[in-house]
Order: sequence, then structure tokens, then C-alpha cells
Amino acid sequence: MNYNSNKIMEIKDTYCVYKTLREMLQDRGYKITNIFSFEEFNVMYEENNYDIIDDENKIYAMFYKDSKTFGKKDLETIVSKIHAEYGENINIIIILKDKYNVIIEKELSNEYYQNVEIFLFKNLTFNITKHVDMPKFYPMTEEEIKEITDKYKTKKTQFPRMLLTDPIARYYGVKSGGMFRIVRKSPASGNYITYRMVR
Repeated sequence: MNYNSNKIMEIKDTYCVYKTLREMLQDRGYKITNIFSFEEFNVMYEENNYDIIDDENKIYAMFYKDSKTFGKKDLETIVSKIHAEYGENINIIIILKDKYNVIIEKELSNEYYQNVEIFLFKNLTFNITKHVDMPKFYPMTEEEIKEITDKYKTKKTQFPRMLLTDPIARYYGVKSGGMFRIVRKSPASGNYITYRMVR
């Protein structure tokens, strides 16, 4: 394959996003066993075949490959096509190179799209959870939330809050009402733990 420098850079950028996306899905608990090298991805890119589906068909992550602006009709077509093949309970992530408009934002608030997320390339260029200064975030189960609220004899709404749009909340796919256990390193006292509720 003979590519010019711009094409090579485009493939490398897409591969970086692909790797972060795969790591994100694994961090969310999805089983992803197909791991491809850059050379293998190069072939997949040429064949326009680098979407990710987990081993149990619970989530489908697709790259929007069209050069035209992503619109409402595109959203409808993609979601209905995936639903037809995998069922309406599958979670869907759509990766866009360019920013989408407020119409799409409004559509995503509809119940029909409750299992659909959109990420931009720039959100997945690198894995924010692996930054050296980033504390460790652990999404909590309902049992863990109950345990901690019982321990402190408080409601989860009284814990410090994290916005639903926060990059970490989006990375882990935690919905409103969910909570994180956050482990920070302190040179003086070792690790210390805090909690935040997503709203």
C-alpha cells in the first residue's frame, strides 16, 4: 500500500482512537479479545472494517466514515441497522471526526437513543485514565453505594458531585445517580479515598 504522509497520519490518528476505544470498552467490563497491531489495523482501515463489537454482542462501537456532516438521518439509519442485526438492547457508541450539532444532542435525549453515545475523535486521542497525575476512578455497584451510604449514614446526593458530561464519567459510561470511588495518592499519608455522585 502506497500512502502519502497525510494518509499515514490519518491512519495513525485513527489507530490511536481505536486503541483508546478498545481500552475504554474493556474498562467498562466488556469482553474484547480481538487485539490488532498497527499493521493489522492498516489492512482493516483499507477495507473500511474497523468497528468494534464485544465478544458477547452487548456493545457495538462504530466509526462514522462518511465525509459529509453527521445528521439526524444518519443517526437514525445507523441505530436502526445495528438494532436490526443485534437487537434493540445493544449499547451503541458512534465515533465522529467532527463536532455534531444541537439537533443530534436533542435526539440523544429521546428514550429511543438511551443506549447510544457519541464521542469525538479528540475525546479519544489518548486515554485520560492513564495520565500520570490522574487519580484512580472506580465505578461503584449499587451494593457498594448502599454500603458506603449506610456506613456514613447519609444519602448519596450529599456526596460531592461530578457532572454527567465529565470526561471520566463519559469514559466509564456512568449514568446520572451513579457513583465513583476515587483513590488519590498522597506523599504524606499514602492513598486516601473520596466519593463522587454523577448528576
